[in-house]
Amino acid sequence: MLGAGVDKPLGMPLARELLAELVKFSSGQGEPIVRALRRHLPYLRFDLLKYAGEQGEIFPEYLLTNESQGLNLVKRELQNYLSNNNHNSTNVQALWEVIIKLEDIRDSNQLDGHKLAVLARLGDEPSQASDGDYIINPRGISFVPVVRQAFRRVFQNAMQTEYLTDEEYAVFAGMASQMMNIEELLGKFFSGFYTRSIPSQKKYIYLAWLLWSYLRIKMCQTHIN
Repeated sequence: MLGAGVDKPLGMPLARELLAELVKFSSGQGEPIVRALRRHLPYLRFDLLKYAGEQGEIFPEYLLTNESQGLNLVKRELQNYLSNNNHNSTNVQALWEVIIKLEDIRDSNQLDGHKLAVLARLGDEPSQASDGDYIINPRGISFVPVVRQAFRRVFQNAMQTEYLTDEEYAVFAGMASQMMNIEELLGKFFSGFYTRSIPSQKKYIYLAWLLWSYLRIKMCQTHIN
């Protein structure tokens, strides 16, 4: 890859698209490569499709505990899509509404330090100086089944679903990329070589070789075209 988007017109993916592309690749053209890697990495407990779905399921927790630049980017992309398209996308609109409502919950789920100290005194609990805390613990919160399955599918295989247009996929891929950063994932697994964690080492080898195979095939296809 050339980086900075230079390779996009040549048919190569941007970094933010890579994990979503690998999910597709591993269950399609790259399936024989996946089988070969698993033969050489026995007892590997890692699957990209399952991982992507898990990231979709923990997306509400991410929304309820983050006010990051990445989240603002997701909102901006969704909003721009809804503003710039004449046809109304019910798919994007539905996920946009979930995200906005979760943001409202996050912003309302705050208790300032003074109120926290008052409540501590009322409850006869030790009080420490604090800027504040959550009212309801957002850790481990989950969607109801219908919403959870929608986000799970978007994160898993947005490119493959018949319910999305190419433009909608591009928007959803940007959202999923906030939770599925391949550089962070490779770095996390590579740490297994320092901690001597065999499972992490296997995951790193699997992901690195899968990525290399995907990019090699894309390069060959690009040269042919």
